Amino acid sequence: MGLISRLLDSFFGSSQSPSLPTKEISKTNQNTEAVDIRASYIPEEGSYDSTLGTYVRDGQQGYLYIICIRLGERYKIGVTNNLQRRESELKQKHGRHIKLVFSKRFQKPFRVEQELLAQLSDKRRYLTEPEILALDIKEVNHLVRQIQNTPNVEYADLPYLYWRDNLVRRYTPSESGS
Repeated sequence: MGLISRLLDSFFGSSQSPSLPTKEISKTNQNTEAVDIRASYIPEEGSYDSTLGTYVRDGQQGYLYIICIRLGERYKIGVTNNLQRRESELKQKHGRHIKLVFSKRFQKPFRVEQELLAQLSDKRRYLTEPEILALDIKEVNHLVRQIQNTPNVEYADLPYLYWRDNLVRRYTPSESGS
C-alpha cells in the first residue's frame, strides 16, 4: 500500500472505503507496489453517483447559493457557475418572487452543497426536489453564517471517493441505534 493511501486510510479509516480494484505498477528498481486507485479516482462530470443519489458536478468551480422560494418556509441550496442565469431559470420555474439570499464562490461547490444537504436532510420536504428545504428565518441565518465561515477551498484537496465515503459515514445512522 502506498504512502498516500496509508495516510488517507489512517485519517478516514479503510473499513467503509469502496471496493475498487488496486493496480500494480512497476518501479524503476523492478519492485512492484499495489496502488489504491481510490486516491486518484475522478468521477466523470455529470455521471450518476448512486451512493449520493445525485449527478456529480465535482469538477465545476462556481457558486453555492441559497435562494428563497417562499419566505420563512422554502429555500433552495444549489450550485452554479452563473448566478444571474440560474436565478432567471428558477424564476421561470418557481415564480418571479424568488430572491437570492446568499452566495459564495467555492473551488468545489458541489461538495459543500452535498455536505449541507446531508446535514439538513431532516429539513427536506419535497421528494421531487430534494434540494428544497423547509427552513425558518433563524435556521437560514445560521446556515448563512456557517457558509460564510467555510473556506472556499473546503474539501477540495480530498480525493473524491474519500470525501464521499466520509460524508456518507458521518450522516448515515448506525445500525446499532446509537
